[in-house]
Amino acid sequence: MPCLLPAQGSGLLDTHVHDILWAIEAVLKRYEPTLSTPTYFGRESMRAVILAGGGGTRLWPLSRAEMPKQFIQLNTERSLFQDTLHRMNKPDYIDGIFIVSNLAHQALLLAQMLEIGFSLANNVLYEPLPRSTAPAIALAAKFIESTHAVDPNDVLLVLPSDHVIADEPTLWQDFDLARHLAQQGKMVIFGIRPTRPETGYGYIHVDTASGKAVDDSYFHVQAFTEKPDKETAAQFVANGDYFWNSGMFAFTLNTLYQAFQTHTPDIYDLLQKPYAQMLESFHQMPNVSFDYAVMEHVTNVAMVPLSVAWSDVGCWDSLDDLFPKDAQGNIQRGTDLVSPDASNTTVFSTSGRTVSTLGLSDLIIVDTDDVLLVMQKGTSQDVRQLASLMDVRPSARPQPTEENQDDERRISEDAALNPLLLNANVSSKGDRVRSDAVNREP
Repeated sequence: MPCLLPAQGSGLLDTHVHDILWAIEAVLKRYEPTLSTPTYFGRESMRAVILAGGGGTRLWPLSRAEMPKQFIQLNTERSLFQDTLHRMNKPDYIDGIFIVSNLAHQALLLAQMLEIGFSLANNVLYEPLPRSTAPAIALAAKFIESTHAVDPNDVLLVLPSDHVIADEPTLWQDFDLARHLAQQGKMVIFGIRPTRPETGYGYIHVDTASGKAVDDSYFHVQAFTEKPDKETAAQFVANGDYFWNSGMFAFTLNTLYQAFQTHTPDIYDLLQKPYAQMLESFHQMPNVSFDYAVMEHVTNVAMVPLSVAWSDVGCWDSLDDLFPKDAQGNIQRGTDLVSPDASNTTVFSTSGRTVSTLGLSDLIIVDTDDVLLVMQKGTSQDVRQLASLMDVRPSARPQPTEENQDDERRISEDAALNPLLLNANVSSKGDRVRSDAVNREP
């Protein structure tokens, strides 16, 4: 098993963290893999590439730098990342799962795989520094090419780790169609028929001149549009020629390399190096998305409409698509909403506190152990502004006293040394408070 850790003394991880990660990987090696990775991949199956390196704050304060969205629980007993692994556990369709993440979340990722019995540590790639999706996909392609006996016409299925997707039989019919198109030399993207004028998604403009998809199954792509304003998004929905961009792709290694060569030569030049050298030169990768680097420029793009329920859970407003509502249109997760008149209000709590309102409607209320967020529905796309303000504000916590200064220092050191100890906090009396509510079932 190759070493997945940076050398001690590199400044990236402390000795204590090395010990923790080695222990996790030792346990993983003792488990029989849930999915075995064959030494040769057949042409009728695909390799799943899961992008798990994001560190966004679109669901702040629940998702944070130390606990990104893909590792939190929302609508099941598992995290979004764990749900993605389970979804890809289809040996009839998938020959091997490969995960791209980063060193900052290494312990968290390995622990979550261990929790659900997946032994895929050999197939986890760690970006040396954060980059967007184009470098991540290139790194995964080079790793698969370098470590497995692949045919240039084998198909990669690339998908994010933080989406909610209904795992229904028709989903795999969609994926199988994408595999077929990819083997014909297409760059395949999956689109979702829009249900509202969403400004948080990119849009795919398809050719519907004939009134039907090609072979009643897929569309030729005319153009990509970045996140529009509200008026433009409403026009897209009314037009009928636009789909939401899911950020999921399928293509062969050969087609992918040709696209990089033509449209992103900086990435293609690095792909010509051996994998270890490419990893060492990763800092030279342009920090660009795969859409911007490749998909917006190639002409051989096919869009497969996704036939199942989907959400990228890109903002708190998107919870309307995930959870049932009561007669007043309210959603309650993790707590009770006590109100005589609340309507169209979403409450998501990990603190266990009861939420009560009076004379208020159309709200989103998120209550964690250390932050209470209250916002008007329709504004949650801007929650990152709050996260940025919280990062730079002066600390609201009491100043250390002689009584609690030693405890304060001890817990800060523990949190720095142990990546599994998340959100450690200290009360005003110096008592240790474990804030791991992000892992509670809503």
